[in-house]
Amino acid sequence: LDLDFEATLDRIQQLEADLAEVVQSSKLVREQIRREEAAAARDREAYRVLEAGARSEQGLAREQARKVHPDEQLKTLVVQLRSHVGSIARNTAPLAGVSDALDDAEQALWELMATTRTDG
Repeated sequence: LDLDFEATLDRIQQLEADLAEVVQSSKLVREQIRREEAAAARDREAYRVLEAGARSEQGLAREQARKVHPDEQLKTLVVQLRSHVGSIARNTAPLAGVSDALDDAEQALWELMATTRTDG
């Protein structure tokens, strides 16, 4: 066997350098994983807090909805008001064209007055 001692030492040094690089990269990756896992844990906790708050708000909304009772006096007033508004609309419906008719009559009078002044 022909062993080249120098070549073997060079190869060992190269492999040790490669190993050091891989070990350093591995440390960096493990550190990044640790940071990401910590961030994920914080996100999960924030999500749990938000979810609990949302459930609480939904419960409060349901409880408030159950407590709402119709105000019978207000309901009666609204029914009466609707009736009065409907009655007013029905009573004024025949007068809808009166304003236009008055405008037309006024215009006709002005025209008549203008022609009688020029004739006389």
